[in-house]
Amino acid sequence: MYKPIKLITKIDYGGFSTYYLYYKNTKTLLPIEINGTPQIPSIYNTLKRLIFALGGKAKYIKIYKVSQNTLYTYLTLEKEGQILDVSIGFPDAIEIARESDFPIFAKEEIIREHGIKITEKIVKRALISD
Repeated sequence: MYKPIKLITKIDYGGFSTYYLYYKNTKTLLPIEINGTPQIPSIYNTLKRLIFALGGKAKYIKIYKVSQNTLYTYLTLEKEGQILDVSIGFPDAIEIARESDFPIFAKEEIIREHGIKITEKIVKRALISD
Protein backbone atom coordinates (compact mmCIF):
# COMPACT_ATOMS: atom_id res chain seq x y z
CA MET A 1 0.00 0.00 0.00
CA TYR A 2 1.32 3.44 -0.90
CA LYS A 3 1.45 6.14 1.77
CA PRO A 4 1.61 9.92 1.23
CA ILE A 5 4.98 11.45 2.00
CA LYS A 6 6.16 15.04 1.83
CA LEU A 7 9.42 16.45 0.51
CA ILE A 8 10.97 18.36 3.41
CA THR A 9 14.23 19.52 1.83
CA LYS A 10 17.10 18.69 -0.49
CA ILE A 11 20.70 19.19 0.63
CA ASP A 12 23.53 19.26 -1.94
CA TYR A 13 27.10 18.48 -0.92
CA GLY A 14 30.25 17.32 -2.70
CA GLY A 15 28.67 15.70 -5.75
CA PHE A 16 25.80 14.18 -3.77
CA SER A 17 22.29 15.27 -2.89
CA THR A 18 20.19 14.04 0.01
CA TYR A 19 16.43 14.36 -0.21
CA TYR A 20 14.49 14.21 3.05
CA LEU A 21 10.92 12.93 2.79
CA TYR A 22 8.52 12.67 5.75
CA TYR A 23 5.65 10.30 6.51
CA LYS A 24 3.44 12.09 9.02
CA ASN A 25 1.38 9.13 10.31
CA THR A 26 4.36 7.32 11.81
CA LYS A 27 6.60 10.40 12.13
CA THR A 28 9.21 8.78 9.90
CA LEU A 29 11.91 10.63 7.97
CA LEU A 30 13.01 8.93 4.75
CA PRO A 31 16.49 10.16 3.70
CA ILE A 32 17.46 9.37 0.11
CA GLU A 33 20.98 10.03 -1.12
CA ILE A 34 21.60 10.49 -4.83
CA ASN A 35 25.08 10.31 -6.34
CA GLY A 36 25.93 12.96 -8.90
CA THR A 37 24.54 16.33 -9.81
CA PRO A 38 21.15 16.77 -11.47
CA GLN A 39 21.06 17.49 -15.18
CA ILE A 40 20.53 21.13 -16.00
CA PRO A 41 18.19 21.93 -17.53
CA SER A 42 16.16 19.05 -16.16
CA ILE A 43 13.71 17.15 -18.28
CA TYR A 44 10.67 17.98 -16.13
CA ASN A 45 9.66 21.13 -18.06
CA THR A 46 9.74 19.30 -21.38
CA LEU A 47 7.93 16.32 -19.90
CA LYS A 48 5.15 18.48 -18.43
CA ARG A 49 4.63 20.18 -21.80
CA LEU A 50 4.56 16.85 -23.65
CA ILE A 51 2.01 15.35 -21.28
CA PHE A 52 -0.20 18.41 -21.63
CA ALA A 53 0.16 18.44 -25.43
CA LEU A 54 -0.92 14.79 -25.58
CA GLY A 55 -4.06 15.53 -23.58
CA GLY A 56 -2.89 13.88 -20.38
CA LYS A 57 -2.50 15.03 -16.83
CA ALA A 58 0.28 14.16 -14.38
CA LYS A 59 -1.26 13.11 -11.06
CA TYR A 60 1.46 12.17 -8.56
CA ILE A 61 4.79 10.47 -7.93
CA LYS A 62 5.11 6.93 -6.48
CA ILE A 63 8.27 5.42 -4.99
CA TYR A 64 7.67 1.72 -5.49
CA LYS A 65 10.99 -0.08 -5.00
CA VAL A 66 14.46 0.24 -3.47
CA SER A 67 17.20 -2.09 -4.66
CA GLN A 68 20.93 -1.72 -4.03
CA ASN A 69 20.52 1.95 -3.03
CA THR A 70 18.54 2.71 -6.20
CA LEU A 71 15.02 4.10 -5.95
CA TYR A 72 12.48 3.14 -8.57
CA THR A 73 9.87 5.80 -9.15
CA TYR A 74 6.74 6.21 -11.24
CA LEU A 75 5.12 9.35 -12.55
CA THR A 76 1.42 8.50 -12.59
CA LEU A 77 -0.49 9.98 -15.52
CA GLU A 78 -4.17 10.10 -16.37
CA LYS A 79 -5.73 10.43 -19.81
CA GLU A 80 -9.41 9.96 -20.55
CA GLY A 81 -9.95 8.15 -17.24
CA GLN A 82 -7.09 5.70 -17.77
CA ILE A 83 -4.14 5.61 -15.35
CA LEU A 84 -0.61 4.96 -16.58
CA ASP A 85 2.55 4.62 -14.48
CA VAL A 86 5.68 5.81 -16.28
CA SER A 87 9.06 4.84 -14.85
CA ILE A 88 11.15 7.94 -14.14
CA GLY A 89 14.42 8.58 -12.32
CA PHE A 90 14.06 9.69 -8.70
CA PRO A 91 15.78 13.12 -9.07
CA ASP A 92 13.56 13.99 -12.04
CA ALA A 93 10.45 12.73 -10.23
CA ILE A 94 11.23 14.87 -7.19
CA GLU A 95 11.87 17.93 -9.36
CA ILE A 96 8.55 17.40 -11.15
CA ALA A 97 6.75 17.01 -7.82
CA ARG A 98 8.45 20.06 -6.35
CA GLU A 99 7.87 22.31 -9.37
CA SER A 100 4.29 21.19 -9.91
CA ASP A 101 3.27 20.68 -6.28
CA PHE A 102 2.34 17.04 -6.99
CA PRO A 103 1.76 14.64 -4.12
CA ILE A 104 4.45 12.03 -3.47
CA PHE A 105 3.61 8.51 -2.32
CA ALA A 106 5.87 5.70 -1.16
CA LYS A 107 5.14 2.08 -0.41
CA GLU A 108 4.66 1.58 3.31
CA GLU A 109 7.43 -1.05 3.49
CA ILE A 110 9.94 1.43 2.00
CA ILE A 111 9.07 3.98 4.68
CA ARG A 112 9.29 1.32 7.39
CA GLU A 113 12.53 -0.31 6.19
CA HIS A 114 14.49 2.78 5.08
CA GLY A 115 13.02 5.58 7.16
CA ILE A 116 14.18 7.01 10.47
CA LYS A 117 11.53 7.04 13.19
CA ILE A 118 11.47 10.56 14.66
CA THR A 119 11.20 10.56 18.44
CA GLU A 120 11.51 13.25 21.05
CA LYS A 121 14.79 11.69 22.20
CA ILE A 122 16.31 11.90 18.70
CA VAL A 123 15.23 15.52 18.26
CA LYS A 124 16.63 16.53 21.67
CA ARG A 125 19.89 14.74 20.98
CA ALA A 126 20.20 16.52 17.60
CA LEU A 127 19.47 19.93 19.15
CA ILE A 128 21.83 19.48 22.09
CA SER A 129 25.05 18.57 20.35
CA ASP A 130 28.55 18.98 21.73
